[in-house]
Amino acid sequence: MGASDTARADDAAELRALITGMARTSHTWETSVRRKFSGATTAPRFDPPAATEVRGEFDAAGLTLVVLQPTRDVPVPVTALTRHGDAVALTPTGWLRRDALRAGGGEAERDVVLEGKTVRRTRFVAAALKAAAVRPVVEDLLDLVVDFKSVRREQGVFLAELPEKAIELAWGGPEAKRAPEVHGTVIFKVGETGIAEYHVVLGIGFPDARSKGVAWTMQQWSTRFSAVGATTVAVPEGAAQALDK
Repeated sequence: MGASDTARADDAAELRALITGMARTSHTWETSVRRKFSGATTAPRFDPPAATEVRGEFDAAGLTLVVLQPTRDVPVPVTALTRHGDAVALTPTGWLRRDALRAGGGEAERDVVLEGKTVRRTRFVAAALKAAAVRPVVEDLLDLVVDFKSVRREQGVFLAELPEKAIELAWGGPEAKRAPEVHGTVIFKVGETGIAEYHVVLGIGFPDARSKGVAWTMQQWSTRFSAVGATTVAVPEGAAQALDK
């Protein structure tokens, strides 16, 4: 193994250690909405920053609190609490498990009032089920670290390249499997307490007859960590009772 290969192996080992360390440490995170754009290259775009989609808290006791931020369809935050994979979501009638959320019966189209705002029940249920399905973000990282094709460190950041299969799974649509060209990079920034943030940059490319090059459709999103080692998830009494049922 040459010097450059040894350096890349060391970079990969260091990044893996940082990710597994985060998985054992309490933290708060924020993940942005996915930004989509077109271009002639796979260069990321970080300005202006995207709005936050998910805020979450994770602690070593196995608790995860997830808050989906308001959207046009559901203009209020939607909260879910997970304990070792068992999830409940906060509704106007209290904390409910996923099966209770789905059991709408004849009330499927009834409106519900949340924080003084009226929301179609079906839309709220979809958002609540989505919140209850959100995993701790470090679990997504642990899945990715298995698939990293290569890792290198440049100018203080880690650049991890994803293989084709991981890109297709992360893209979120069937068009990635049809694309003749795909691109996937995860950019990690490290702080004093571990990984400070990471940015996922995905691209699918098709031949561009006009330019004779590749026309890229890109997706990117970012996650930032805070309160590393100092986050404790407070469990509301109603949530604890719902989880214990």
